[in-house]
Amino acid sequence: MACRPGVGLALAAASVGGSMWYAASNRRNGNARDDEKSEVATMQERTRTFDAIVVGGGLVGLSIARTLALLDQSVALIEAAPQPASSPASSGNSGIGCTGYDAPSGSLERRLLRRSIELHPTLYRSFGLSYNHIRKSGSLVVAWSDDEKGKLHEVLGENIEARDTEAHVVLEGDLRELEPSLSERAKGAVLCPREAVVEPFLVGIGYTQSCLLHGVELMVNTSVVGAERGEDGVWNVRCKQGAQRDLACWRGDGRSRNGELLAALDEAAGHRSAEDVVVKGRVVVNAAGLFGDVVESFRQA
Repeated sequence: MACRPGVGLALAAASVGGSMWYAASNRRNGNARDDEKSEVATMQERTRTFDAIVVGGGLVGLSIARTLALLDQSVALIEAAPQPASSPASSGNSGIGCTGYDAPSGSLERRLLRRSIELHPTLYRSFGLSYNHIRKSGSLVVAWSDDEKGKLHEVLGENIEARDTEAHVVLEGDLRELEPSLSERAKGAVLCPREAVVEPFLVGIGYTQSCLLHGVELMVNTSVVGAERGEDGVWNVRCKQGAQRDLACWRGDGRSRNGELLAALDEAAGHRSAEDVVVKGRVVVNAAGLFGDVVESFRQA
């Protein structure tokens, strides 16, 4: 039985596989929010204490930071790359927003996928979009043999269990009308109409802009190198800022030529010198993805 390729793109604000480090007290000192902005380039240590520091600016980190900001929390988002959501996992995935039917029953993955679908309408509206803007291409789980055809109702049952009540079985004759280019060997299918296709990098751009709009302090080109919790319970996250090439080091006229990079590296710009920066926060959220174990080791040190 063939399922559509790709991975689920959950837009829920959830730190899957991450962790949270808490200060001794998560309550603010007073009710007033500290809105003062500090210039990283001219300070060795920030005097502002954030409610939360999110380490990792992929889709998960961006969505966590945005959700916290919407809850009126002051947030610093630290990303090692020159721009957020630029990793292959965040911007180079298949862009399929799946309904979760093929995730293991009772798993955290399935619960998060279903929760993300519930959050989608509100998320779209906050981005200035409607549900009609989303290309709901749907997907087919195709049976290629009589044995697989007999299991289609099991597949449908998985969808129903995942609360995808719009899914239904498509018989062989109707399948040809729905998808004329499909091989004649197809015996039937389950149609999952709510599955959608997005441009992965645009999702990251949308989250980044929304984070900035809601006051998240975005620190790119910034790598976390250590963390300690002070006697006051506040985390001091030590960073190296500017160690990577800045976006200003890239030039190009947007035209692709044979054998040339679209955006060539300006060697004259060179590397910016790395600068030590300390960011203070009451809570640290580890959303560093593949580098999550490295960040977690700082807490355990």
